[in-house]
Parts: sequence; structure tokens; C-alpha cells
Amino acid sequence: MRHKHFFVALFLFFISGCATTPNTNIYVDKSETFDRDYDTTWKALVKIVHEKDFQISQIEKESGIIQTNTVFLSRSFLDAETQLKKISQLHSSFLMVWEAARITISFYVESKGDQKTIVTINPIIEGFEKNISGSWHHFESNGYIENNIFDELDNKLKDL
Repeated sequence: MRHKHFFVALFLFFISGCATTPNTNIYVDKSETFDRDYDTTWKALVKIVHEKDFQISQIEKESGIIQTNTVFLSRSFLDAETQLKKISQLHSSFLMVWEAARITISFYVESKGDQKTIVTINPIIEGFEKNISGSWHHFESNGYIENNIFDELDNKLKDL
């Protein structure tokens, strides 16, 4: 009888350990309005993208679109989980091993009059889990990337 209780407790331990934490996604504001004209804002944003060493795969000033190539943030399981936790809403899960992290960013710039420009940032964050699924998983941003770029853009526009 004692063995039965032990095995039931052991089974419950493993079952609960495989469950992910509840999905508690936070809202991230991906757009910000700047009190500068479209051309000045566009030039400053393009400069920031280059300074961050993102290679641009698509750029269309007339439509306000900038798309980056995919960038690997980490290809080491020692660093991938750290990077994912830093920039995304990664929820821990028992036995999951994150081997790689990558990101692609889309920017949309829109004029709202002579001295107002809206910039929207949409990062696509993915992590490769090798232990259980052996596949790429999408993660929602926690706002780290967007806020960092918005702060840099605000500072750059103040200097112009």
C-alpha cells in the first residue's frame, strides 16, 4: 500500500512538472507617436536599425515599411533561454531546453500631419526547443525591444 502512494505521488509530481505556467501575457504598446516630420523620423529609424546591425530585407519609404532579416540572438542552450526571457513573455516549462533564439522585426512608419509621425514595431520572436518538441516556438514580446528602440529614436530625434 505504501508503494502505491509513493508511485501516485511520483506520478503527480511528474505530471505537474510538465505543465507550463498559466498564460499571463501582458499588453505591449507597439506604437509611439513622435513630434517630428515623417522624413526626419524615417532617417533616424533607418540609422538605428543599421546601428543595431540588423540587415534590412525590405525597405519602402513611400509605404513606410522596414523589414529586417532574421537575426540569431543565440545558438547556445546556455544563452538562448536568457535571451528569450529578456525580450519575450517566455513561460517556464519543466524539461524544455531552449537551444536557439531568433528575431525578425517589422517597422511601420506613418505620417499624421506636418509634425506627427507614428512608428509601429512588430518583433517576431522564436525559440528552438530541442528536448521535447524539437521545433521552433513563437513568443509574444514583453516590450523590451520596442521600448529600447523607441527610447533610442526619441533621443536621436531630440539631437536633430
